[in-house]
Amino acid sequence: MDEKRENELLDAQATLAEIMNNTPHNVNLEGTTYALTRLKKGTEMLICEEAIKVAKGENMAFGDIMKQLATNTPSIMRIITLAMLNDKRRIYKDGNELSGFSEEFEATYNTLMWDVTNDEGIIEILTEVFKMLDVRFFLISSEVVRNLRNSMTRTIQPQES
Repeated sequence: MDEKRENELLDAQATLAEIMNNTPHNVNLEGTTYALTRLKKGTEMLICEEAIKVAKGENMAFGDIMKQLATNTPSIMRIITLAMLNDKRRIYKDGNELSGFSEEFEATYNTLMWDVTNDEGIIEILTEVFKMLDVRFFLISSEVVRNLRNSMTRTIQPQES
């Protein structure tokens, strides 16, 4: 096994241990300590969906999306709320996404939107959330889709005689 593959395997094992042990990352916001746990795949997906809503162009780099998020406070607060709750049963009413957001989600979001005045604390939490976000799956998926599109385009083009 090559060194790169071995490191990826060790990273995956460390990530799995964090998820299984639910190891928290403590962050402070206006005197309150919040324990952010490793993001579950469903939460990562919801955070990425929120970032995509903000993205103005299809081929934006990760940094461009971050710049767009910086000017969209409601999206930032939804992302932080998702990361703080990080559980389907806490995010959605009865754990069912078709039922809409839970009271806990709405209360957390409203507290962040209307009661928090410490921008540095928000930035610290957002930074921690993005550090915990594993975008490798989404990048790999995008690459696979792009390769598939390219191969289909080559196959469909008529051959010259």
